[in-house]
Amino acid sequence: MNETMYRVLLALRSSDQQASDILDGLRDAGGEVPSLAAFYRSLKSGLDEGWLEISGNDASGPGRPRQIYRLTSFGGRAVDKEARRLQALASLALSGTAGN
Repeated sequence: MNETMYRVLLALRSSDQQASDILDGLRDAGGEVPSLAAFYRSLKSGLDEGWLEISGNDASGPGRPRQIYRLTSFGGRAVDKEARRLQALASLALSGTAGN
């Protein structure tokens, strides 16, 4: 799982959101902001992998209705697994045994 996908899944842990709201959250969280192409590829990949689903459409704004994304239970398990993997890597790096 790449960093953009991980951050998208994390953003959806607390609530269902439109793509624009997810992207705003990534910008607000700091760090490197993915390109729009990378961001939308991650949404598509998340749908293809079964980590995300479309929970509805929001037609309250101007233009066409916007899809609302939801983290699936499978996606929740995937983000938990990735968090544990990253935590293990960080522990190795901090212990000074990484690469030995």
